[in-house]
Amino acid sequence: MACNTAEIAAAAANIGTHTGHLDIAMAEDPDSANVIVTVVRKRDFAKTLKARFGAKKAKALSHSFAPVCMPGVGKDETYRTRRAEVFLPGDAGDFTFSDCVYEELLQAPGGICF
Repeated sequence: MACNTAEIAAAAANIGTHTGHLDIAMAEDPDSANVIVTVVRKRDFAKTLKARFGAKKAKALSHSFAPVCMPGVGKDETYRTRRAEVFLPGDAGDFTFSDCVYEELLQAPGGICF
């Protein structure tokens, strides 16, 4: 499974050119990023969600959405987004990967709360 960082960066740049209100770019330092992208194998998707969110929450998310890819957002007490994560299937095929990159990067600023 190849992680196509260049494709993710190109999608982020493309989104930035089409939205006047969304400041989006690849971060040089992961600690400075406010959205973390994780690329996983399809077979490991449920296991990755379980490890990140816990068994109960991962089970609820999987049953509710049957996700192929997914964003997660952490908000503060005033519902402002403080961090976001995006989970992408690295081995789902070029079209699905590309579709997920765009969909989840656009949803991450207001995605599913965790």
